[in-house]
Amino acid sequence: IGRHLLRESVTRWLEKHKMWEAIDRAIQRDGWQLAFLLRLAPSINCTLLNYALSLTAISFAQYFVVSVLATIPGICLFVYLGSVAKNIGDSFSEKDGSNTYVVA
Repeated sequence: IGRHLLRESVTRWLEKHKMWEAIDRAIQRDGWQLAFLLRLAPSINCTLLNYALSLTAISFAQYFVVSVLATIPGICLFVYLGSVAKNIGDSFSEKDGSNTYVVA
């Protein structure tokens, strides 16, 4: 949506601001690196990042591959934390025989 509806207005705005125009060109040239690093940052909202990257000149293929690869570390972290939480919950339930659940 952002690429097809807003790209022209963003391009016109970028023409007025040379610094942002240079950043957009850099994203077009090396966008996969920037997109990868932005995807790894847990503090950036994914929805806003999706719209922001759709307004840049990064190709869809680069965006897709980088998004898939950059989500792998986060998925591994959540799987590990879930495993640890289950082990902690199992250790509590074995002691007194009750069912204790730990929500991560």
